[in-house]
Amino acid sequence: MRALVYLGPDQLELSELAPPIPSDGEALVKVRYAGICGTDLHLWHGEMSAVKPPVVVGHELVGEVVQDTTGRFQPGQRVAVEPLLVCGVCRACREGASHVCRSLRVQGVHANGGAAELMTTPTHRLHAIPDSLTWEQAACTEPASVAVHMVRRAGVELGDTVLVLGGGPIGFLVASVARAAGARRVLVSEVSQPRLALARAAGLETIDASKDDPIEVIRSLTDGEGADVVVEAVGHPATVAQMVAACRVRGRILIGGIGGAPPPVDLASVVFKEVTLVGSRVYESRDMATALQLLGSGALKVDGLVTRTVPLESAVLDGYERLRDSRDEMKVLLAPWHRT
Repeated sequence: MRALVYLGPDQLELSELAPPIPSDGEALVKVRYAGICGTDLHLWHGEMSAVKPPVVVGHELVGEVVQDTTGRFQPGQRVAVEPLLVCGVCRACREGASHVCRSLRVQGVHANGGAAELMTTPTHRLHAIPDSLTWEQAACTEPASVAVHMVRRAGVELGDTVLVLGGGPIGFLVASVARAAGARRVLVSEVSQPRLALARAAGLETIDASKDDPIEVIRSLTDGEGADVVVEAVGHPATVAQMVAACRVRGRILIGGIGGAPPPVDLASVVFKEVTLVGSRVYESRDMATALQLLGSGALKVDGLVTRTVPLESAVLDGYERLRDSRDEMKVLLAPWHRT
């Protein structure tokens, strides 16, 4: 089978590998789409020391079941893959937080993933895709699960005003999920005009950060108080510098973006305003189930989020490089079974 393999910093190669064989408790999946995200770009450039090449990349995955050793899924059934591999014995796993397992491994990062024609994965990590979803919509399940978890962690409540700093795929999805969760007002701050246009088309309020100061805008809309919840979805020093000032007294800040060098944070204001800082990592199984429910019901709309679909042969040039070089790109999908 064909697979996209990470061999080392800046080395992604389309390789021919033997088809994987599922072990007991696993399923063999024919991969329809594998999304590319910021984590994949970091991996590609060799910025993740825990990754040991060679490894098949791809962790945002949907496909069809070919064989299920447990009998839970039938051949041809459409599924979204939850690519988290956990130890089951550390404190986090024992306390029901296996998504932050001390030895967490992610298929497509630390173990072979699904930027390939076929993959194997534990059957209990598969989620049935609602019939109402197209393949392209379903391909947004994994990043939507990240967004659901971030909104849960941020404690978004009915009537909240939420400011999302960053309108990329995760920022867009967080804003959309926050609205579905009952936020009264959701604003997305972004500099890319196509990303702002997508957010507006989805019915979200926007702040063009290339022209307006998000701090001043959110304060003007809240009688000088600031947002109830601020989500930092970029990891850039500029947005990290804005998040505390944009948050109200005793508000909540969810830090979801991961940048390079640790940016400075105004801890004095965190103390004086009694702001709650919360981190968020990947998602729980229930978050993926919720994401599929929201997508399937139409409460979470992702039309327009996928901006490019490319075959494995063009993965680097038309996928990874375009996503790295352009803030106008959103979700890029790899199609393992499409050939040029």
